[in-house]
Amino acid sequence: MKKLYLSTGYLTFILLVIIDIFSIKFLPFGKFGTYLWFFSYLYVAIFACKCFWEIILYIPKKKSIFTSALIIFLLFIIFKNIPLATNLSGETPQEIACALNHIEQSPDKGFRQTCLFGYPARQYFLPTLPSLFFGRSLINLHTGGALYFILGLIIFSSAILKYFNFSLFGDLVGALILSSFFHIDFFNRLLFSFEQSIFPFSFALIISGLFLHYIKDKKNTPLFLFAFILYYLIFSYTPSLSLFFFSLMIIFCLFFNKNINKKQKYFFIFLFISSLLLFLISLGFRNDIQITGDKNITELTSDLLLAFKHLIFQTMGINFVSPVFNFIFIFLILSPLFLFWQNSLASLWAIAVLVIAVISRGYCYYGVDYRLHRALIIFPILFTNFVIILKKLKITKNKYIIKILCAYLIFFLSTGYIYQNQYLNTKLSGQQTLHFNFIKKLEKILAIDPKNKYKTLYFTDKAHKEFVSINDSLQYFIPNLHRQKLEQTDYTKTLSGQVIYVTTNDYSDYSIISKTDQTPYTFNDYKNSQASEASDISKDNTSTQYLIFIK
Repeated sequence: MKKLYLSTGYLTFILLVIIDIFSIKFLPFGKFGTYLWFFSYLYVAIFACKCFWEIILYIPKKKSIFTSALIIFLLFIIFKNIPLATNLSGETPQEIACALNHIEQSPDKGFRQTCLFGYPARQYFLPTLPSLFFGRSLINLHTGGALYFILGLIIFSSAILKYFNFSLFGDLVGALILSSFFHIDFFNRLLFSFEQSIFPFSFALIISGLFLHYIKDKKNTPLFLFAFILYYLIFSYTPSLSLFFFSLMIIFCLFFNKNINKKQKYFFIFLFISSLLLFLISLGFRNDIQITGDKNITELTSDLLLAFKHLIFQTMGINFVSPVFNFIFIFLILSPLFLFWQNSLASLWAIAVLVIAVISRGYCYYGVDYRLHRALIIFPILFTNFVIILKKLKITKNKYIIKILCAYLIFFLSTGYIYQNQYLNTKLSGQQTLHFNFIKKLEKILAIDPKNKYKTLYFTDKAHKEFVSINDSLQYFIPNLHRQKLEQTDYTKTLSGQVIYVTTNDYSDYSIISKTDQTPYTFNDYKNSQASEASDISKDNTSTQYLIFIK
């Protein structure tokens, strides 16, 4: 069974490379690549299940209790947040709807297509699975957005345990690192948006876990999975490319390692060359790489100084890490440069990523503090570097080390949970929640079937201001319905169908009252209707009435 797993895994990777090359000229050929891309997830999922089972087996032996508890705790928080409309991002429905449309309609089923802002559509294939199998809903949308992280969480955690031979020391180190996640501000912000911004961090967890698994026993299984993740990085959200190039550096270093056998070195050569080729292929259709912008050197230098000042002293609006974790973060980056120079490559790369995150334009030049969200990807690598250094120090036999780790774990977990909750409690109902609630009630009122003919939602001036971006959500939840503003020139046109009155005091207090009218509706009718029926809709003078036509 293991040989079948390995042989078919290597074959799948090679076939994907071949299809990527051929689909440049023969686009429909890419649909086979899409099928294989979905199939490749199965190998990663099987490995993650194996890792999870291994973690469970060591719980009775008291060698994975703390790490298991943190995994379960993190999963509990994720699944608690999945059904909440307050976590709905404006981008997630657009991304997944785009990928679903490509899978259903594109000649290559999305293999060489892009979605929002020119990002490769392939990165959304795994997140589309819940929607493909169980339909379009908020739960399926958010569950899909969490899948990469869940895989990464399990593989990364098991790798730390295995690297320390499933010892109590390794268990506490693993739990300590997982508790550190709560202190990373952008982890909290991006994970619970369930969109592509968390993908690079998740891939970094997977690739770090595979690396630790590999250097522990030099087996082949992590190698071809490493190849798949490298492939995913190429066709993912732009910050993933920084990890892609770092991974190539690691492959280059491993090639010259005397403890690596020749067959694996040959695979490293193939992986290095094919990965560079695939990266060049991706440049042929992706449009998301925007390094330079309209800022000059002086402005960018000033931004860099502000960014590093902020990283050290937390001088701006959005913290990079919690105040408790700030010194530890700086220590993780700088200590290898001065104390463990043989492990300094990760630190140099992390600093480079921070610099590029600040000076690169991306979609636009956000505020300096928010631009740093692109550097979230550095944390799994820094934690992995810390694990490797920790093992070199050989402090596991120190009689006080277990007590010290337990104390740190309690402190980090309690303060981290408080820090995370402070952010989550600020996520009040906003415009996305308003739109989602409107869409769910609209579905019931109209009993819209996805197979029905295309419908248009006409918003009058006042309503349009509140619902101007509702198409972002509509294209996922009700793809056959779209918003359009009722222009002044359209007021004299006849509109037939339903008229929906919306009354709202704020984003949380929300109701819809519908009226079916079989006769044609003109703008004059609208004015008369609003004047005569507004008092019947709501007794509350503070409420706002909107009039919306569905045609």
